[in-house]
Amino acid sequence: MNVKKVATAGALLCLVLSVAGCGKSDRAMPLTKENVMAYREKLVGSRDEITMKDRQEAQKSLHGTRRLFAQTFVAPMEKLGYSYDMTVRSFAEKLEKGELASGDPETRTQVEGFILMAKSTADFAVKNGFITLETKKVLDRVHEK
Repeated sequence: MNVKKVATAGALLCLVLSVAGCGKSDRAMPLTKENVMAYREKLVGSRDEITMKDRQEAQKSLHGTRRLFAQTFVAPMEKLGYSYDMTVRSFAEKLEKGELASGDPETRTQVEGFILMAKSTADFAVKNGFITLETKKVLDRVHEK
C-alpha cells in the first residue's frame, strides 16, 4: 500500500470511529413542557417494556440492576437525544435556584418528581457511572420544597 492509500484508510477509520462514538449526547434537555412530557412518555413506555425476567435479574445481580436502571431512566432520555447526567444536573440546579417555571404546574410537578427520583437513586447512579459526582453533589444540595 502506498502512503496515500494508508492515509485515506486511516482517515476513513477515524471518521467511522468518531461517528460510532457519538451515540451519547453531552447536552441537557431544555426545560420545556413538550420535552418534559416527551420524557414522561418514554419513561412510561420503558416501564411497560420491563419483563418479569428483567425484574428477577435485577434482584439477583448488580449487572441486572444496572441494566434495568439504564433501560428505565437513562435510555429514554438518550432516545430523545439528551444526556441523562446533564439533564439531571440542569434540572436540579434550576430547582435549587428556584428557577422552575411556575406557569405550568403539571410540568413543575413532573420535574420535581424527576429530581426526587434522581435524588433517591443518586448513590447507585454515581457508583455505576450514570451520573457524575458533580451531578450528585447538586442533587445533595437540593432541598425538597
